[in-house]
Amino acid sequence: MYAACLSVLLGLLLHNLDVVVGFGKTLGLLPKHDAWVQARIEEVLRQGENVPEGAILLIGDSIIEHMDAAALGPDVHNLGIASLTALTMAPFLPQLRAMRTARAVVLEIGGNDLGFRPREDILRDYAVVVATVPPAVPLIVIGVLPMNEADPFVQSWPALRNANINALNISIRQICAVRPGCTFLWMQPFLADAAGNLRDGLHAGDGRHLSAAGNRRLTDALRATLARTQFPYRSQSQTD
Repeated sequence: MYAACLSVLLGLLLHNLDVVVGFGKTLGLLPKHDAWVQARIEEVLRQGENVPEGAILLIGDSIIEHMDAAALGPDVHNLGIASLTALTMAPFLPQLRAMRTARAVVLEIGGNDLGFRPREDILRDYAVVVATVPPAVPLIVIGVLPMNEADPFVQSWPALRNANINALNISIRQICAVRPGCTFLWMQPFLADAAGNLRDGLHAGDGRHLSAAGNRRLTDALRATLARTQFPYRSQSQTD
């Protein structure tokens, strides 16, 4: 049995190191949060200290980090952190002072939690994250993006199937729906083909992350959503 398990593990290692890392995190053999992610969190917290009042904040994982904030407007600030999870964001977000005086917050998270945690745990932390955004600040929640199931890594990781992502997004949309001033942005119509897969040409060759063309579609959809969003911004002096 030991030899058989070792053989499977080595096979996975040769196939895709990310799979082995994922199993290690799931079983508790590896830490769920890398040290460099924590370092990036500290960096973003410092960055947030210099964000002016009335800014629009982009907060999330690598999908956000790879976005061009300037393409959305001069008052938009990108605070994305690659590999961030809902689990990691939940304790980090309350420390972000810029949220208290933000004109709006754009949130995208949850994709990195898939496969490592039960759905109910992801949704519990997602609800905490949404509740952390001040009630007076408009919130735009970007759903977890589709993936290309033809990619070998996606094929090897059942939790990354688009049916599972869609089910998670339905629950995330429900969390958003009960929070006043929250708008849910479902990106599947902009990024997925008829089968529900992230379109070829819109991913960066790994079936998961967006290409330049994919980022443009995300930016265009978010820009349109921001244009429809009401921003009853209140200064710090009005909220104290």
